Amino acid sequence: MTNMNRIMIIITLMLAASSLVGAASAEGVLQSAPGAGVWHIDRTGNWLVDEYAIFGGVPGDIPVVGDDFIAIYRDGIWHIDRTGDWIVDEYIHFGGVAGDIPVVGDDLTAIYRDGIWHIDRTGDWIVNEYIHFGGVAGDIPVVGPDVTAIYRPPDLAIVAVLAIDDIHVPLGTPFDALDLPAEITVTLSDDSTETLAINWTAAEAAYNATVAGTYELEGELELIAGIINPDNHKAEVDVKVDPVTPVFAPADGATAVATDVVPTITYSQAIKHMDGTEITNANVATLITFREDDAEGAIVNVTATINTAKQIITITPDAELVYNQTYYLAIDDVRLNASGAVVAGSSATFTTGVDQSGFDITDPGLQIENFEFNLAIINATNAAGADLVGNRNLTVTSDKDGEVHNASVSFTAGAADVPVTLETADNHTLTVQITGVAPEQFINVTVSEDQTAITPDTATFDNTDANASITVTTMIDRYENGTLAAFTADGGTDFSYTMVDDETGNISVTITNAADSAVIRIPNPSEATEPGPYTLTITRDADGQKWTIAVTVTAPPTVTPLGNGTPYTLEHEQTGALVFSKILNDTSKTTVVDTLTAGADEPPENFTWDNETLIITGNDSSGSTWVNNIRVNVSGLDGNEAVNLLIMYVDDESPPTVTP
Repeated sequence: MTNMNRIMIIITLMLAASSLVGAASAEGVLQSAPGAGVWHIDRTGNWLVDEYAIFGGVPGDIPVVGDDFIAIYRDGIWHIDRTGDWIVDEYIHFGGVAGDIPVVGDDLTAIYRDGIWHIDRTGDWIVNEYIHFGGVAGDIPVVGPDVTAIYRPPDLAIVAVLAIDDIHVPLGTPFDALDLPAEITVTLSDDSTETLAINWTAAEAAYNATVAGTYELEGELELIAGIINPDNHKAEVDVKVDPVTPVFAPADGATAVATDVVPTITYSQAIKHMDGTEITNANVATLITFREDDAEGAIVNVTATINTAKQIITITPDAELVYNQTYYLAIDDVRLNASGAVVAGSSATFTTGVDQSGFDITDPGLQIENFEFNLAIINATNAAGADLVGNRNLTVTSDKDGEVHNASVSFTAGAADVPVTLETADNHTLTVQITGVAPEQFINVTVSEDQTAITPDTATFDNTDANASITVTTMIDRYENGTLAAFTADGGTDFSYTMVDDETGNISVTITNAADSAVIRIPNPSEATEPGPYTLTITRDADGQKWTIAVTVTAPPTVTPLGNGTPYTLEHEQTGALVFSKILNDTSKTTVVDTLTAGADEPPENFTWDNETLIITGNDSSGSTWVNNIRVNVSGLDGNEAVNLLIMYVDDESPPTVTP
């Protein structure tokens, strides 16, 4: 192997970081592979591989070739083959510091370490001499028969610097508290990367901890051997000093805020007055503005305090706030305790909620001689619209008797009973108020002596009487929809009525009321199969008091029929008469005449009514004959019919009857 070849091989291996080369009669390159180190050997000098040999192979192995040996340098141990069979014959410790590079020359064996050559010239693997040659990071030692050299790769230029994420800090953060990175990755001109330290000292002049804003800081890159920075690249970062903004509770723009709210203003750092003096409970109120509507609105009186950490201000209104009202809360400029930075004054507005409280009162009805009764409160809700539960104070005031109730009342699901005692028999307007519930409610209650009168005590009704009625009168007044009005017998609201058969106990007729009248009407007396007696019971709904009236219902109209043979004939100018038990109305009279006319072979000459009697004159030429019985439906004065009333009796039928 020539000296030049040997030098070329050594340099090539060093640059490849695969390490060293060769044998006395061959050139080669060591390539690391898992579990083996393969030597690619050129023994003919034509730069073509003639042979492969396995020797070494542990990561970090450095090949070494001397005049009389081949070796692998591994962590300070030389694994030496002196026979050329690629088998280790000898182990020698020489070197061993991390970064050591083995060097072999014609008259020396050495370890190159950080620019110092540790040289053995006697072959006993003991350092005889130290020579400083090289020393720049990346230097590679090279030895030939007539040369000793240091190969130093060219410097690499910085072409790019990794971007740094923005840094956010609160107002008042000092420069030395910024979390600036200590090192950064740069890209070099050979596309490799390196991590360099950063010096931020000069950047401090561009930073102001007491003023919020964005500060563009630049750090100097601390270069290492083999790296240059011709374009003066720097590490750059935006430091954003965030303002300290007081946090209002309720928040600005909040709605439906409770009227018992206690607002607070909170800072992220301790604060002091602008003149540097301490903020205390005694002087914190001088910083606060609390008004209705806006900065010019009515003043709201408050008590202000600050916590011991000097970060939270509590504003307690002297009285509960008003529903559905906008409020303006503001604080003046202050300084941060630590840095003295100014925190600008700030303000917020909020609006209290709409009062959803309320309640209803069930109408207690007429109180007849009943001065003690309960008012039923229902649907009672608080300001948030939830059912009242638990105890609430409640007052009831009468416009006649004054305050009649003032005590705590227990509510369950928004309902409660309130005992009331009145003293005066009169029409009372009661005002009911529940603490914390708006608005107050009004209800009209009448307490009256019993002045009801029922007339008559007895009554008789004809089943044809269209005006059959009983009058109920009362002298009691009450309020209806805010207007004083007289009671009427309005069936089911003030009074109710039933008529019962005294003999059977059955309810025969239910009595109802005519509209807008204190008159009880019997809707169909003809339904009564017997003349009576009946008992009409009138019940006052308010207190259940009853009155009774003895009622008799008379039979429907009857008639005395003509004739008793077959056929029945009225000769020319002969007359007959039908006698009814009652005077029929005009409709019934017409029905009777029309039926008799239709039933005769020749229509009668004339019909004449005389009260209850109908006089009939036979046909003026041949008389009038009726072959069949004639029945008719006639009506009483109340519009009810007597069904199948027999008016012409011409055969042997049973005596005339009335079928109701």
